[in-house]
Amino acid sequence: QGEYKSENKGKKLVWEMAAQGDGAYRGGKIWQPSTGKVYSSKMDLAGDTLKVRGCVGPICKSQTWTRVK
Repeated sequence: QGEYKSENKGKKLVWEMAAQGDGAYRGGKIWQPSTGKVYSSKMDLAGDTLKVRGCVGPICKSQTWTRVK
């Protein structure tokens, strides 16, 4: 199979995130490759699960990411 080829490889997905303690991260930005849009973001880490939320104005999207083992 080999490595997945993508034009997005090496690009920043998340930046400026600041740890708040207890697995909370705030104040960052997140880029959505499918739309090219950048959202204000916050994240919450608990074990192997990262809850990610990004907003532009009143419109927000969220995802739950799970660590690959």
